[in-house]
Amino acid sequence: MLAHVAGIILHGLSQPQEPNLSSRFGKTESLLLAGALCGALLAASGLLEPASVQPGGAAVAVINGEVVSKTEYLAHLNLLSRDKRQALTEADYRRVLDRIIEERLMLERGLQLGLLRSDSTVRKAMVNAMMETVLGDAAMEQPKEQVLEEFYAANLAYFTTPVRLRVQRMVFRGSDAQQRADAAYLALSAGANWEQTAEQQADPGLLALPDSLLPVNKLRGYLGPSLTEAVISLPVGGHSTALREQAGYTILKLLQRQTPAPPPLLDIRERVSREYLRRAGETALRDYLEQLRRQADITIDEQFIAGMPQPSVP
Repeated sequence: MLAHVAGIILHGLSQPQEPNLSSRFGKTESLLLAGALCGALLAASGLLEPASVQPGGAAVAVINGEVVSKTEYLAHLNLLSRDKRQALTEADYRRVLDRIIEERLMLERGLQLGLLRSDSTVRKAMVNAMMETVLGDAAMEQPKEQVLEEFYAANLAYFTTPVRLRVQRMVFRGSDAQQRADAAYLALSAGANWEQTAEQQADPGLLALPDSLLPVNKLRGYLGPSLTEAVISLPVGGHSTALREQAGYTILKLLQRQTPAPPPLLDIRERVSREYLRRAGETALRDYLEQLRRQADITIDEQFIAGMPQPSVP
């Protein structure tokens, strides 16, 4: 099992898109770190077979029984060559090998000292590498066309521009707010003009809405959740009842509703594919974590958790 984990770590840490390691160590150093950590874990587990450097063999070096393969060494040289953008020298060949050896010795010692558990930076690098590996594996499985079409059809609302609404609002405040709001509602229901009714009954200019089409999310910022839900349900041209709110009453009128049509899949195929892969990665990661939990022996002090003080509400 540890050999399998070490292999995953090596794969995850060696990915060029891994942000934490690439920013801290650089591309070449990230690969050296990956190899060292992988080998140190294997060495600690006792799973390494005795190894030695043989002419024509696969190993370029052996460090405390851990093989540095020629393939891995050449990959490091290739990275250095791309960064350097000129021919490598014999000194470069030796320097890269020395760095591999030194990194692995340092990391092996770090594992012996327990840094994997005690150092948050090392621990986060390990966790991030594992997560990137699981997500990367999911992203490698490109969806078939039929799967993508079914995913798109099931998520049309996500890929469609949100509904936009143009709304008018009457606001009523003060001790007679309910009386005036009810009178305005009755007048509007009898066919009275909105502007005249607002002038006669409502508080002028208070909490006016922009006279433009607004996305529902933005409208919610002006009205709050309950009033927004009320206006969404109105037909175009319709008005609400006198709606109670914390500071008084409100009447809403829906002037215009813009409901964009879903874009053709062909026009946004790349976006749909990215979203499919993102969600597939999240599902794969969740499944993997649940599998680890099932396989692990976990004991929780539920009494301690239940006895924790309730968080204070700001």
